Amino acid sequence: MICQWIQKAVKNNNGFTLVEVLITMGIFTILVATASINLLKPIQSNNTGTSISEIVSNVKSQQSRSMRGDLDTSAFPDSFGVRFEQTQYIIFKGDLYSPLNPDNVAKDLPPTLAFQNINLPNQSIIFSRVSGEVVDYNAATNSVDIVSEDGNNYRITVNKIGALDVTQL
Repeated sequence: MICQWIQKAVKNNNGFTLVEVLITMGIFTILVATASINLLKPIQSNNTGTSISEIVSNVKSQQSRSMRGDLDTSAFPDSFGVRFEQTQYIIFKGDLYSPLNPDNVAKDLPPTLAFQNINLPNQSIIFSRVSGEVVDYNAATNSVDIVSEDGNNYRITVNKIGALDVTQL
């Protein structure tokens, strides 16, 4: 029926009316908007996974620096750690986080992510020299949650030897 109507309109050279064109454009706009929303969800989910992988990689890097006795700025091996705050995490050197240390490196989370329920001693994971074990480890305080705008929440849990486990909540 629609095909016949289009053929008639083309045969008669009448073309389409303004109302018909506007209705067609409206339907097309709704379809494009719906498709783009559905296409953006996997991209946001992928960005969340990439951010979590980067966090885990940075924590493991700090453990590795502690184990090999990284001597970047001093003649003696030192401990290294990671401090978690709501919108960032800070890579630091030493047995205790000092906000005034110029060697601290802050890594901001993407705006779609935030840390919550930071259940760590002093909001930090500190790795001991040589062994790489977690300093002052307590099984009751060994996790941090990551909350995402897309509704997927994750928990990073650390064990005594510094191994990390990421689980979706």
